[in-house]
Amino acid sequence: RAMPLIRRLAPHLPEKLESHRCYRSALVGSGKEFDDALVTYFAEGRSYTGEVVFEISCHGNMAIVDQLFLALMELGARE
Repeated sequence: RAMPLIRRLAPHLPEKLESHRCYRSALVGSGKEFDDALVTYFAEGRSYTGEVVFEISCHGNMAIVDQLFLALMELGARE
């Protein structure tokens, strides 16, 4: 269920994503943009676990990291 979640978190990603490619997108939580991040996509069957995987590289400020985790939880992600 990663794809619908990431589409809401990083709405500026292109419609068609290529596996193993990094994209730049604003991150959105609570209705506002809170960071500009890099999102790397790994397609099903092409990731370490074999599942669809996204890696998010955000700025390391703890306030931004906290906001990212809060946004992910609000969207239904699990810890």
